[in-house]
Amino acid sequence: MILQTYTPDHPVIQAVQRHDYLAFMQAELQQRQGLHYPPYGQLILLRFSSTDAEVVEATAEELARALQVVQAAHEGFEILGPAPAQVMRVARRFRWQILLKSFQPLPEAILSDLTQLRTLCPPTVSLTLDVDPLNLL
Repeated sequence: MILQTYTPDHPVIQAVQRHDYLAFMQAELQQRQGLHYPPYGQLILLRFSSTDAEVVEATAEELARALQVVQAAHEGFEILGPAPAQVMRVARRFRWQILLKSFQPLPEAILSDLTQLRTLCPPTVSLTLDVDPLNLL
């Protein structure tokens, strides 16, 4: 295998060179624990999309305010965003997102409240909830 990188000193690259899976996993799990990333915490990505850039942005901002009410009732998670998605437009649809970062798995009551947020979205805005997303794109 040929591996090309700008960061040859990165711990992942070093572990690959040494074929040291155990060292890589220990370092990765330690980093995830410190950041409260899965499996030590939970991430929930709320993705909004619409063909109307202004409507999707306004909807993401409105739902962020609604999430602050949920957060006040249920402590233990952060609200990051709203912000434009890294890839802001896909297939003629504008995209925004909010990331919820929990220090432990969220109780069903909060997940139920999150599902109810769909009722706040206008028909032209699509909302998806991705629990522990594999990527944030």
